[in-house]
Amino acid sequence: SGLKELESEEIVHEESESDLQIYPNPGSDQILVHTRDGKSISEMEIFSSYGQLIRRVQVTDQNMALNITDLPSGVYYLKCLLDGDSIIMKRFVVLK
Repeated sequence: SGLKELESEEIVHEESESDLQIYPNPGSDQILVHTRDGKSISEMEIFSSYGQLIRRVQVTDQNMALNITDLPSGVYYLKCLLDGDSIIMKRFVVLK
């Protein structure tokens, strides 16, 4: 199903401005993902607004450009594992 049940020690932060930025938001061709405070992204996944896993993203840099040209207009969530211990879900919008 693509949904992962979170383990009890994992902490999910919704819309945490202090650790992660996504811009432009809304975006159409690509979005930039930027971490603050020297945090490292271990994993990234894109989910639909229904919770369906759309894509796992290969992390290559702490400031990444994600190609979203294949995503139809809508609301999505980017799940990032930071420093191997905290999970942040950030909402972003695709407009074509």
